[in-house]
Amino acid sequence: MDNTNTNIGLKELEELFVAKKFSEAREYLLGKKSELEPGLFHYNMGVVLGEEGNFAGARYHFEIAKKKGFAHPAIYKNLNVVEERVDSNAKPSGIFENITSFYVTTPTSMFIFSSLLVSLIALIILKYIKVRKLIITLVLIFLALPTLFKVGYFEQRYSTALSLKEVELFQGPSNIYDVIDMVPAGKKLIISKNYSEWVFIEYPIEFSGWIDRKKVAYY
Repeated sequence: MDNTNTNIGLKELEELFVAKKFSEAREYLLGKKSELEPGLFHYNMGVVLGEEGNFAGARYHFEIAKKKGFAHPAIYKNLNVVEERVDSNAKPSGIFENITSFYVTTPTSMFIFSSLLVSLIALIILKYIKVRKLIITLVLIFLALPTLFKVGYFEQRYSTALSLKEVELFQGPSNIYDVIDMVPAGKKLIISKNYSEWVFIEYPIEFSGWIDRKKVAYY
């Protein structure tokens, strides 16, 4: 995997990568965690775990790094590599699953920034062509809708998690129900319901069912 860290304070980490001492690199990162930006820490930890073959752990840390605002192109490349390993046998996603996944996993800051940028451009254009104020207001409200949906609906209804190990999927929110499938390690899950110590997987639809809350990692 790519390690594009350019932080001078992590030269020792780069040397460990070159020497392929990934276990020592992991311990080094844990020791430096409080000194690093969260996104940088999780990105580098994802790289280390990926090199060790722990693709579920790598995906978890890459997802957190992305959510923390670490936006270097390498993170998307590495995420794609990990996803190909973990989701190699996955069924194609439906349109509603793709839309929900996009809204739930994309940082709110990206929605706000995009809405403000597009609104500014639209405002300049509409002012230039001398459109009525009512139309300008309606256009700005329309452009703000994706962010409002993100904050007001998707963030309230859904949360994201990963199965760090293979986990039993149950028909109902208790182990008295039948096990209907096994969720593979590293699978990204979109959770929609909670009942006691159990959560309901909404997507991927092929793993729709109940799972023990303690056996997934939220991000």
